[in-house]
Amino acid sequence: MAHDLTPFVRGEPYQGASSGARTLITLAWQLAVFETAFESGAAHPGFLMIGSPQKNLRHGTGRDTLIADAVSTDDFYRHLTQWLARHGNGAEVIVADNSPPELIEDRVIVRFSRDETEPAYGLIDDETG
Repeated sequence: MAHDLTPFVRGEPYQGASSGARTLITLAWQLAVFETAFESGAAHPGFLMIGSPQKNLRHGTGRDTLIADAVSTDDFYRHLTQWLARHGNGAEVIVADNSPPELIEDRVIVRFSRDETEPAYGLIDDETG
């Protein structure tokens, strides 16, 4: 049995990957574990919450220069949307993202303005200063 489960991408260990590649590797791992648990009926909390899936991926462009030919932010959202519609029907996934791509615009529940004079500004209504 393997004792070192360090992920390797393109022959490089996780620790040697760029910050954007580490973000994508982590997202893939989280999704794989959740999807497998959900589909097999294994114990899991019933939902997955992902924060900042574009961290270190240059918000808006969704590309890390070292892996730009492999995956984009749109690919992540496309996969998630398709999985939820099929094998993940009934699963709950919450994604907090500063710049969600246009392809999921109809699924955005709340968009924060980043301007305290324009609601919705933040999670805590009276905490603006």
